[in-house]
Amino acid sequence: MEQLVARKSRLDLEKPRRSGKFGAMRWRANFFKDLVNSEGRASSSLQRSIEISGAKNIDHAVEVAKRRYERICHVPIWSLYADRLELESEEQRILYRPTHDEIASTRIPGRDKEVGRNARRGLHY
Repeated sequence: MEQLVARKSRLDLEKPRRSGKFGAMRWRANFFKDLVNSEGRASSSLQRSIEISGAKNIDHAVEVAKRRYERICHVPIWSLYADRLELESEEQRILYRPTHDEIASTRIPGRDKEVGRNARRGLHY
């Protein structure tokens, strides 16, 4: 437990820097994969931690974090590799999970081509 507290304090952000009245905040985006071990116990594994600065608001910070994770990790869709992301600033902490609608509307590269090709052959799923 002491180790977790020490790790958390090391990860704490310094006070968000704002330039002028409408300056942007600094965020830390932590991407987690939820796991269940053979005994049925749930745990989380940190996949990646990314610093976000220059985001205008929380929604913009979420979008920037998702796109940056995809670029850094060379993955087409972040939610295929991480189950949730947590955004932290000194002032707040936000948990974000993709909604079912977001997952359903996500275009997976290559999937449309396969469905189209199989449809022309008369194959249906």
